[in-house]
Amino acid sequence: MANIWLSGHQDSYPVCDILRLFYGQANVNQTGSQIQVSSGQAALPPYLVSRLEQVALPQQHPRIYIRAEVYQEARAAEQAAAGNQAVSASKDTARSDAGQSETELQPVPVIACQAELAANTRPQLLRREIKRQLYMALSQYSGRTYPWGSLTGIKPTYIARELLAESVTAGESGSLQSPESGLEQPSATTAAARLAISRLEQEYSVAPGKAQLAVETALREDQLLDQFDNEAAALYIHIPFCPSRCFYCSFSSEEGIDSPEPLMRSYVRALISELTLTAAAWTEAVRLDSGGAHSAFPRQVRAIYFGGGTPSALPPVLLEELLSALEALPFPWAGQVERTFEAGRPDTLTPAKLEILQAHHYDHISVNPQTMKDETLQKIGRRHTAAQVRAAIDLCHSLGFEHINMDLIAGLPGESELDFERSLSACLELRPFGVSVHALAVKRSSRWQSELDQKQAMARNLALLHQPSHPVAAMLDLAWQRLEAAGLLPYYLYRQKDGLGGLENVSYAREGRGSLYNVAMMTDSRSVLGFGAAAMSKRVNQNQVERKPNVRSLQAYLQRTSEMAQRKIALFSAAD
Repeated sequence: MANIWLSGHQDSYPVCDILRLFYGQANVNQTGSQIQVSSGQAALPPYLVSRLEQVALPQQHPRIYIRAEVYQEARAAEQAAAGNQAVSASKDTARSDAGQSETELQPVPVIACQAELAANTRPQLLRREIKRQLYMALSQYSGRTYPWGSLTGIKPTYIARELLAESVTAGESGSLQSPESGLEQPSATTAAARLAISRLEQEYSVAPGKAQLAVETALREDQLLDQFDNEAAALYIHIPFCPSRCFYCSFSSEEGIDSPEPLMRSYVRALISELTLTAAAWTEAVRLDSGGAHSAFPRQVRAIYFGGGTPSALPPVLLEELLSALEALPFPWAGQVERTFEAGRPDTLTPAKLEILQAHHYDHISVNPQTMKDETLQKIGRRHTAAQVRAAIDLCHSLGFEHINMDLIAGLPGESELDFERSLSACLELRPFGVSVHALAVKRSSRWQSELDQKQAMARNLALLHQPSHPVAAMLDLAWQRLEAAGLLPYYLYRQKDGLGGLENVSYAREGRGSLYNVAMMTDSRSVLGFGAAAMSKRVNQNQVERKPNVRSLQAYLQRTSEMAQRKIALFSAAD
């Protein structure tokens, strides 16, 4: 059991993020300003203080001090947190009270990390600094470092992009010009990129390789966003059906697993209804806007993405019905629309389905083996073989599909680095246009998580999963090396909170040819209208993002389809 006291702030979210990083998926309970952490990590400090104090020093501007402290005794930590004494900027600056120094007034921590900021620092940066100081204190105490340092969020490239912008503002160049094409090519060797990498390493404790990965990926994200108009949006259409449930999947229910065709038909009809209602409102809003009225609806649709679940689980007749209906709707289509279909499971692909996709111009397709080892495929509930993966990819090539993406998962149970390398080699032999590599995540509603709970081994297993140098890290490094050598470059990066070792998911593709939808969605830089059960819509207004979810339950969605359309219409009808 560990305890941490908050002093001068009640911002527990960034504190808990760091605690989970070091203590594993611990049980965190907060009572007032005290947070208790139940975990199997006995080697970590049991008594901490996270302190934020604003100090007005004579003849100086007010300053904010953010400090993380480690104590040997609970009483000392509690007393220090309750003391609310101002923290001096250095050991040489001490304040006195009734003839006593600050050191005499407060218990002395065994470790203390501190930052000084301007009093007008934005709340977002204050939260970031709270995490940074607590990370450094725990790292010093335990001797542990993690690949992404104090960056616990799902979007490391967000910080990388900020640092790149600051570097460019300071007069450094953020890109290189290719002498062959005359096009600007992202490169981590430019001055701005080098500065951003250095700051990630020094200020956020990010490992050198990860800092370079974040900056390179951020540059390529920007390159792809240049192809996506600021006033355009994407459509996401969710198909919640799968032939079986994989052991790592976080589906909230079994509603969509091995579903009968009548249920699929009802769902497709509901989807068409939601799409139709939204398209009509969108068209009217754009018409009124052209007459001088104001509309928050995007000006055009630049990308469509079918995700799931397994969209190719739909039978051909329903797939044709859905795609034909969508194509006929009066959405404000851009001149060029990226159309992506996440097939996922090779055992659901047939020539008939691929011909339907081709007829409706879906030129980006994903076939996701996760591993090319048959023993593992059976263990994780995939119900297909590596041979079926090869056959599906060959079929896609034979029909003329060029933009084929394949997914792999690093860290599947029982797999070694050699197993992963063999799967990677097998994928590259199939000549995909892109490859996405994911660190396995222990999702809370997955079958694996449930089994860990039943065996009462969660603390022991999750402590293992959160090793700073998890063996999955070597798999991800190998993937980066091999894929870049094959001409596939990282363009899209995110993390999941329960990913093994705090590691990342990365998508690779040919230079300048990654998925526009993926980048627009993950960077929160373009609006997305989500359709179907569990789909999320988000309206992007400059730097503000407002989200509106659809209901997660399939049955609830069927009953409340019109309401889901009205949610989106209201989201994009509201005034700025």
